[in-house]
Amino acid sequence: VQEQNPVAMFVSSFTPQNFAVEPEVRRAALPTLYAGGADALHQLGNPWMFRIKQPDSVVAAAMVDILLRDVKRAKPAILYAQNDYGQGMAAEMTRLLRAAGVEPIVESYPLDENDFGSHLLSVIGQGADVIVAVSYVRDMGLMLGARRSLGITLPIVANTTLALPSVMSLISAEDIDGAYAVTDSYLPD
Repeated sequence: VQEQNPVAMFVSSFTPQNFAVEPEVRRAALPTLYAGGADALHQLGNPWMFRIKQPDSVVAAAMVDILLRDVKRAKPAILYAQNDYGQGMAAEMTRLLRAAGVEPIVESYPLDENDFGSHLLSVIGQGADVIVAVSYVRDMGLMLGARRSLGITLPIVANTTLALPSVMSLISAEDIDGAYAVTDSYLPD
């Protein structure tokens, strides 16, 4: 900003990175657009930061709607990335599910996780009948691959990551069978 004197900035779509730069954006006093959806970031009230996608609370509500209206399972397991994004989404979905009379199983995983089989088996052992995934590209690919390789046939309801072309390049048709994804937008053709 000091060297280039821009009129505006575009920053990360990753919530933890947006939290990290928020104080600097405030100091720079420059219009800044971001795609991270954390409600907590918006609630900081930075007048210079403008989110260009729906907040995570909207995605969480859509995922819960799919669970309750379409999937109709009694014991969802929320499996989420252990950071600001994952924690916020898991907390909001847990709140919404409890308000609907559903008690979810909630389990996190570290961002460098390679063994999703252990997490999947853990939530199944706790009685899960559907998996709710809040993850990133690499994690989603590994989770779906582990689900297939273990012969787990439970449906999976996933955040917007599942609909990304980068995830589709990592998985097979068998990996995505029985999966639902909430998307940021739908543009036919």
